[in-house]
Formats: sequence, C-alpha cells, structure tokens
Amino acid sequence: MSVERRREIEEGLATIGRIKVLAELAKKPSESYTKYAILKGTGLKRKDVSENLKHLVRINWVKEHRMVHPRYQINLDNPTVRLLYRFLKDSGYI
Repeated sequence: MSVERRREIEEGLATIGRIKVLAELAKKPSESYTKYAILKGTGLKRKDVSENLKHLVRINWVKEHRMVHPRYQINLDNPTVRLLYRFLKDSGYI
C-alpha cells in the first residue's frame, strides 16, 4: 500500500464522527444531504459535522454540491470509499 493511500485512510477514519458521517451518507448513496440532515442522522454537534465534512471533502471521500444550502454525498467514484461502503453494508453497520 502506498504511503499516500495509507494517509488517506487514516485521515478518513480518524474519528468516530467521520465514520458516523460516512455511514449516514452511505445509507442512501445516490442522495445528497444538508448539514442539518447529517446532524439529525448522526447525533453529532453542528461544529463536529462541519469539521468532519471539511476533512472528508478535502480527501475526496465526500462530494460537496454547492448551492444556497450545500449538500453532501458519499463519493463512490473513489475506490477506497467503495471498499469502505461495501464493508459498512456487509458488516451490517448500515
């Protein structure tokens, strides 16, 4: 495994908050969600949702659709995210 991919995975899974955000987005991967919807689905604080989304967008695990109220979607175009999505589904986490 390359050093870059290892760093990407460590960044993406660094906190339970990021895992919760990814799992919430993975429940319906074809849909996009507002921060408020993610907040309600995860039980995280607004600041934590914002911070986790910032990291996940930066590493290309989450797509940000810029609009008046930005919406977020899990990025299944990313091969690492596809593996994680499969794991979350197969393990029963989502």
